[in-house]
Amino acid sequence: MGWEQLFDHVGRHHRLYAALLGRRGDPWFTARLRERCVALARDRLHSVHGKIAPDAGRDMPPEELELVFAANLALGAITWWLEHDRPLPARQMAEAVVRFATQGYFGALGLDVLPPNA
Repeated sequence: MGWEQLFDHVGRHHRLYAALLGRRGDPWFTARLRERCVALARDRLHSVHGKIAPDAGRDMPPEELELVFAANLALGAITWWLEHDRPLPARQMAEAVVRFATQGYFGALGLDVLPPNA
């Protein structure tokens, strides 16, 4: 499953996801969804770069923190999407998640270049 398929799935079951991820949602479910998003990011990373071995002496693979960042980005996007009654198609949401994950926040917003001196 990729990001677009995840958003399609959430969109088809939006009432359930909104209840589980809302203000009075289920922390256990949120943690499991975050784990699934980490797995999606890891699968994508490994499909592009191959298997990445952990650094010697580290308890977790070197990309683990970055994968959690990507998962939290996706989880935040899903939550926003549900709270705003899914104003964008699943594909557009998936593209936004990938754009922010690959270009960084400032790059995706076009703020990665210093303005010219005034």
